[in-house]
Amino acid sequence: METPKLSALDQEIRRRESRKSLLAFVKNEFPEYYVTKFHEDLINRLQYFFDHPTGKRWNIALISAPPRHGKSHIVTEKIPVWLLGNHPRDEVIITGYGTQIAEQFGRTARDNYDRVAHNVWPDAGLDKNVQSAGHWQTALGGKCHSAGLMAPLTSYGANYLFIDDPIKNMEQADSDKIGEKIQGGLIPDVFSRVYPNGFIVI
Repeated sequence: METPKLSALDQEIRRRESRKSLLAFVKNEFPEYYVTKFHEDLINRLQYFFDHPTGKRWNIALISAPPRHGKSHIVTEKIPVWLLGNHPRDEVIITGYGTQIAEQFGRTARDNYDRVAHNVWPDAGLDKNVQSAGHWQTALGGKCHSAGLMAPLTSYGANYLFIDDPIKNMEQADSDKIGEKIQGGLIPDVFSRVYPNGFIVI
């Protein structure tokens, strides 16, 4: 059964709803994604986080939930699209325990932006000259850079930093050496990329 087409008025109402509400954006633009009560709670908490900066140097949110709960699908693959849509000249960094996983998130975020952003923000689009998984830009000047936590991030800044899975597995989690290495590099190297009053989601 085909989905009925929306009238021009209904399309505009939907666009405005998706711009204002992160939850509406996910539901409207990714109807194939099953949004559970957990996802709704996570999305609403993160929207409150983005809408209510603390006024401190950074705004930091920590998310801890079991594997396979869809954290990455929401946080690193969909939220950057919404943020760059609403703030078209801002910059995003996505990082994790390794460059391969970080670039995978960046690639999916890029593809999602290319697929749905123009539905909500008519002027949205990718910069056709900068579209790699590790670094892509929007036609309006927004940027998304993806790299491993220990990879050099020199010359890249961020209004929004997403750290997805900074530790690879339990073996690393139990290693004092790995923990010290991550903490030693995290604050001076990665956090220093975030602009004042920027947002960090771990």
